[in-house]
Amino acid sequence: MTSTVRAHIAGSHVTVTVTCVASTVLAQLPALRSASGYSKLVVGLDIEWLSSDRNGKVALLQLCSGTQCLIVQLHHLDYVPVSLAGFLADPTVDFVGVGITSDAQKLREDYGWGVHNVVELAPLAAKKYGPNAGQSLVDLSRSVVEISIDKPASVTCSDWTAKHLSHDQIVYAATDAYVSYLIGEKLLAN
Repeated sequence: MTSTVRAHIAGSHVTVTVTCVASTVLAQLPALRSASGYSKLVVGLDIEWLSSDRNGKVALLQLCSGTQCLIVQLHHLDYVPVSLAGFLADPTVDFVGVGITSDAQKLREDYGWGVHNVVELAPLAAKKYGPNAGQSLVDLSRSVVEISIDKPASVTCSDWTAKHLSHDQIVYAATDAYVSYLIGEKLLAN
């Protein structure tokens, strides 16, 4: 099952594709590759899983570049395309996020995928803006790209393994990846 949503995130219209169909993942990866305006591809990456299950596998993989976001419902994916693992391992892509090192480790543990180039945004922001830039995505979005985002606990702790994600879940998941992309793009461009 695949759906496409145009979400209003941080003042921009973002195209969000939510899918559990491998052929859609294959079709969307080139759109992510061409979405960034920089010579080196910057992709916001985040993951979600059922927070009440400490040993639960990653349920969602969110990838965003430019105004294109792909949310892969790993828990329901019909099969895992080899090109997805290849994309994550591509050394020409900078995958950016907050806590991305842990996210990459969880993807390796759960699926055997290596994310080659991870860039932690908080230390990078601290080097450029000082220690008051913040550690969380909410803080960094304010200090680096001057955007205020909301992360309601009711959505943070929701069922990410659901076959049909709510609109709030989709926007939340896309926001994490999109804002990570914006921050990463700004920090890496300087």
